[in-house]
Amino acid sequence: MGKFNELPVPPLVWLLRLLAVPLALTVVAANVYYDYISAPSGILWSPVAALLACGLVLFGAPTRNPYLKAGLCAGLLMGQDAGIKLFGGGVHDAAGQGLMNFAFVAGALLSLLLLAAALRQDELKGDKEKGPVPKGRVIGLFLAVLLGHLLLFGWLGFGRYVGTYME
Repeated sequence: MGKFNELPVPPLVWLLRLLAVPLALTVVAANVYYDYISAPSGILWSPVAALLACGLVLFGAPTRNPYLKAGLCAGLLMGQDAGIKLFGGGVHDAAGQGLMNFAFVAGALLSLLLLAAALRQDELKGDKEKGPVPKGRVIGLFLAVLLGHLLLFGWLGFGRYVGTYME
């Protein structure tokens, strides 16, 4: 125990912290599979799944490294977006791409709010010797990575027919 005022962490809390990232991956994979079997509904639930997955990583991961937390959260968001665009059921037309891009941006904005809250919490819990958490750089890098993903892969999967019978 580092500081004299810290209480020992119960084993169940450590288990939940270790399982935070696998649980977040499971949430994203379940949302992609749900979109495969029930096409438009999975897209509409993707901001909720993104919020849940990023919340698990940002508040449950055992690390306090802000860059690692933001990177894991961005990776989950990008994986969910690519998974739904490549494996989601139905006809992948321009309207569906627009809806998925809107859902991606909505999930990213909600996750950005969670990231800001997690950075603030880490700053309040953090060591004074290490200095302040670089919130501006972490949030800027998070937004730059997600914007780059949206610009590069905005039309990923366009024109695909997944799980549909076309005559």
